[in-house]
Amino acid sequence: MMSQGLSNMDPKPMNGSRVLVLGAGPAGTAAALELSCAGLEVHVVEKASKPGGQAGEYSCKATDQCLRCNVCLAQEHVRQAYGAEKSPKNITLHTNAELKELKQTPTQAGPVYTAVIDQLGQAEPLTLEVAHVMVCTGFDPYDPSDNNALGYGKIPNVISGLDMEKLSPADHLQPVLRPSDQTPPKNIAFIQCVGSRNEKPHRCPERTNYCSAVCCSYALRLARLIRHISAKTDSQAEPTEITVFNMDIQRFGRDFESFYAQCKEQMRFIKARPYQLAAADGDRVTVRYEDQPTCQQKEETFDMVVLSVGIRPNPDNAKVSAKLDLPVNEQGFFDTAGCLAGATARGGIYVAGTARAPMDIAGAIAEAQAVAGTIIASQPE
Repeated sequence: MMSQGLSNMDPKPMNGSRVLVLGAGPAGTAAALELSCAGLEVHVVEKASKPGGQAGEYSCKATDQCLRCNVCLAQEHVRQAYGAEKSPKNITLHTNAELKELKQTPTQAGPVYTAVIDQLGQAEPLTLEVAHVMVCTGFDPYDPSDNNALGYGKIPNVISGLDMEKLSPADHLQPVLRPSDQTPPKNIAFIQCVGSRNEKPHRCPERTNYCSAVCCSYALRLARLIRHISAKTDSQAEPTEITVFNMDIQRFGRDFESFYAQCKEQMRFIKARPYQLAAADGDRVTVRYEDQPTCQQKEETFDMVVLSVGIRPNPDNAKVSAKLDLPVNEQGFFDTAGCLAGATARGGIYVAGTARAPMDIAGAIAEAQAVAGTIIASQPE
């Protein structure tokens, strides 16, 4: 939805305070809803053609119970903010749009910013005067084709976690199928920490010796879903066998212990980080690894392999950083060290969600709502 009925002239905000939100993903959308409920006028600038961010491509991972992946919540926020008839009138979404420039004017009440926004299809940029700016520009999934040893894009049936999200049927009435021949896989391997926790990164200049904080949660939820769908769609067959290659499993969610215990009953976990994948007969995939407990080199063959890719900084962070005069850290995320509640060294400018650091959907939403609360609390009586 493009900003409709809004001229390039700057109309006055409803209550004297206007907020510019950069990014319409889970964090930006949650912030916009929170701010709008307090009566503030919110302009959301989204570079893509539609809102939702990466979460718009994810599938619900519920089996016979909700697994709290929060995809539904993020997508519902998008509908509430931009897609419903009763969407807040004080939220304006600008898609296919990008911040061109931000100028600061000091005042006694604090800085006021003039934002210049380029909009696709518009001859003239939109100019807005805003009191606050929230940076919620999200993240970029690691591209596993950077690592030749994993064969992504070359070996049939080696896919990423994001690819598996798209392969999972929304209605859960059809089995997951191998891309090469559209047959259900009997066994699948998940390889964790692809593009994360690596002291020798395959993509520069960002460093990747950090945990992406989401790979374990989405991989295990996807694995549970795949087994659930396979058992549901073919009651005569055994559920899909799942093997998870991992260095360790990071805790997530309130019921992690019971969830993980169920996973260990249903899946096989191998302490290893595979170093090479190879094509095998029948479009299968051979996984070569060093078994950590025995220090022996081993290999196994699977019908499919899923690469659990990690979170990388949005590639636009450097460009946005220059426009806002905000630093990024050595990993490429916006640096808010020494500041509280998403604040930055520039008054009135805040950062939330995966623009600041790797986190899951629930964390991004909660942080964005907290930062929005800080902005609301700063408004004059």
